[in-house]
Amino acid sequence: MSRTEPRSSPHRTADVGGLPRPPRGGRTGTASAASRTRAADATAVGLALPFVGFAVADLGTAGWSPVERMVSHYVHAPRVGWLVPAGLLVLAAASAGLLHLAAGRTRGGRVGLGLLGVWTVAVGVGAIFPADPYGRWDRPPSPAGLVHGTAGLVAFAVLPVAAVLLLRVWWRDPRWRRARPALAVSTAPVVAAFLGFVVIGGDVMAGGPSFTVAGYASVAGIVERVLLWSYAGWLGTVAISLRRMPASQVTPGPPRPGISLVDRRPGRKDDAMRIQPARPTDLPVLRDLERAAGRVFREIGMPEIADDEPPPVEELARHQRAGLAWVTVDADDLPAGYLVAEPVDDNLHVEQVSVHPRVARHGVGRSLIEHLARHAMANGVPALTLTTFTHVPWNAPYYSRCGFVVLGEAELTPGLVAIRARKAAHGLDRWPRVCMRRDL
Repeated sequence: MSRTEPRSSPHRTADVGGLPRPPRGGRTGTASAASRTRAADATAVGLALPFVGFAVADLGTAGWSPVERMVSHYVHAPRVGWLVPAGLLVLAAASAGLLHLAAGRTRGGRVGLGLLGVWTVAVGVGAIFPADPYGRWDRPPSPAGLVHGTAGLVAFAVLPVAAVLLLRVWWRDPRWRRARPALAVSTAPVVAAFLGFVVIGGDVMAGGPSFTVAGYASVAGIVERVLLWSYAGWLGTVAISLRRMPASQVTPGPPRPGISLVDRRPGRKDDAMRIQPARPTDLPVLRDLERAAGRVFREIGMPEIADDEPPPVEELARHQRAGLAWVTVDADDLPAGYLVAEPVDDNLHVEQVSVHPRVARHGVGRSLIEHLARHAMANGVPALTLTTFTHVPWNAPYYSRCGFVVLGEAELTPGLVAIRARKAAHGLDRWPRVCMRRDL
């Protein structure tokens, strides 16, 4: 293996966090992915069950018309009335599960996720406080009925807004690319059904229903059901999209600017670290840092990577002079991590990012990547790219959690193709590798 080949991709450490984090409780990555799938399945089932209960209540109450009576009125139905609050509680729990899953796979979108949370809480409140019986249009609402009605109106109003806002966020996120058509199709009836409900619901609240259709005194019940079914369709589409999303494309939410970096050396107090441009005097230290960070590859059967010589000072100096080299320094002003990049096909390519083992798993590498992302966005650069090993836990899986997406062969730009070829010539294709991209 050549010792002087330029590292045009994360090669030795590519970990952005130092040493691999041991699995908790012995769980493997496969088990974690299976757990996420089970959570998505449970959420989808939880979204469907309430509507089965509502249908049973409709069919099991003779003399009551689902065209006229809203779902919440069936809480007063004999024998099957309990299905309504039970169904709403299940719907609230499933919505909470969906919110948790979606938050872990959404970069940005805080307002949309927040409104989805409001929907969840409002549905739960509506389950606890029952609606007033049907037909009491000429009487003031009871306290419980007032709370239920208010919670219902809030829930009905916020979900369409959440759906539109999240669609905009997910449409720009390449991880949601395959789900975009289904999400767009399911969002349209949500908005349309809400507008229809505003017309009919406003008529009911203005003193009682005045619209009569085919002999029915009101159509509020069927309009509300169409609204609920459209909402369930959107929620279910999101749940199915999350289930089908490859585990390698899952990230834990938006980057956190200004993350606290801590020096964890034994015998020292926790001192916040900072990121700054690399200085010429830092460069020899970075080579020692690289050697320390590379030792962990020996533990996973990749001694060639561990023994590979770090990039020469001259190569590091080239990045430093171009303003594309940054270091994280500790309280003693010594580098604890570093990142170098270079322009490739109008993007910024992460050539190397390394973290000293003493500060591993404390956000040093992630903070360096976010620093590069902010630098790129400030200069109008559309994306970050890198190449890395697929099976090393702190390589491709880690970068996926940092917002990078694996590129297919047809998506590779000429510069990335050249980098892949150079890496293959260097012997790195002995282990599976991929190109990845993070749109900004």
